[in-house]
Amino acid sequence: MKNALKLLGIIALVAIVGLSLAACNKAADKATAASGDSAASSSSTSSGGNTALDKLIDDFEKVVADAAEMTRKAMAGDVAAAAQLETLMERAEAITEEFDKHNENSFSTAQKQRIAEITQRMVSMF
Repeated sequence: MKNALKLLGIIALVAIVGLSLAACNKAADKATAASGDSAASSSSTSSGGNTALDKLIDDFEKVVADAAEMTRKAMAGDVAAAAQLETLMERAEAITEEFDKHNENSFSTAQKQRIAEITQRMVSMF
């Protein structure tokens, strides 16, 4: 039961991060469309953003992939995998705190989209 709660915590963290950034993405898309600025729209096709944020997103993607693998193993009865979910939850919390340190303008449209896609993969696993 404790492991199930940890797993739900990870899912909740991932969902909160993804939904908040997806909402920011919609606002950014509307602003870009309204301004008609070609420089702003070009950022949606490349990362165009902060490489530290790209690294953070890479870490987020790895946590999601690892959580999926550990969940699969835990559901098959692997107690060690279930224990690793706690570590993954702590890492997910740290990543969420790092995301929260940046305002929505810190993320390029491509970065926001990537986070939304990673979050969607996580949510679709459950």
